[in-house]
Amino acid sequence: MKELKVDFISDVHLDFWVKNVNPSMKLEHLVDIFIRKVLKPDMENLGDVLVLAGDLGHYFNQDTELLKQLRAIYPKVVSVRGNHDLYLVSGNQQNKYHNDSFERVQEMKNWCAVNGIDYLDGEILEINGFNIGGVGMWYNLPTAADIEQWKQVMNDSNLIMDGIAPYNMNYGYGGRVKMSSFRTQEYYESEVEKLKSLKDLDLLVTHIPPILIPDHLKGVYVGDHNNIFYESDNIENVKATGAEVVISGHVHTTYDFELDGVNLMINPLGYKGEKTGNSIAQTVIYRED
Repeated sequence: MKELKVDFISDVHLDFWVKNVNPSMKLEHLVDIFIRKVLKPDMENLGDVLVLAGDLGHYFNQDTELLKQLRAIYPKVVSVRGNHDLYLVSGNQQNKYHNDSFERVQEMKNWCAVNGIDYLDGEILEINGFNIGGVGMWYNLPTAADIEQWKQVMNDSNLIMDGIAPYNMNYGYGGRVKMSSFRTQEYYESEVEKLKSLKDLDLLVTHIPPILIPDHLKGVYVGDHNNIFYESDNIENVKATGAEVVISGHVHTTYDFELDGVNLMINPLGYKGEKTGNSIAQTVIYRED
């Protein structure tokens, strides 16, 4: 029996914990403190791989400094894209990336490719005989009412951009909101196609859970219509990958449960003010020789 030790965490949201400062040596020091004091990798029992299940942060210089230092600790680091990893949170970012979130994504992919980080976007990584597949995933908004609700409550609707500058949208009683032309449902469908392409996996990594979280585990969020922005019903597609373990994020709530033969684990750090108390966790995956 082979085993793979997997350390994992999601929703680091680094810029909520570390000021975006210069010069780089100061940032290097702050990120080092953050890793030691907050993420707390167990140096006596490190995993064979560290999985970062999306939402590193909003700034390239911070995110890459974090990845660089974690790669110096771990033999392998795997990352997938979260919704915040698509955000353009300022006018400077919008100008830099030409109002295109996917230019930001490509910059990160290019950096990872030459710095030993495995950024999975529909690909499979083999480690010690184990197959890890990764895709950011998204949520399904099949009706016009769902899309309208999304526009009203989710920052995804105005901070994720597809090459067109955000515009003002008017709504009742003179209200206005910034809106992007990002096509959320097309993006969901493209992420599902990536999920369907993954086969013979031992571990699936996503940001948005591809499995519906059972109501009895949702606590105060049972019946909340906004749940549709935090999960998707892709259990059959997950099972078709062969993975019996899924590591996800996005919900900022810790989960570890089994549904229809699939074990879903979420270990978010979250925003500093949420005080989850979480740090890097570890699970072990087994495979017959």
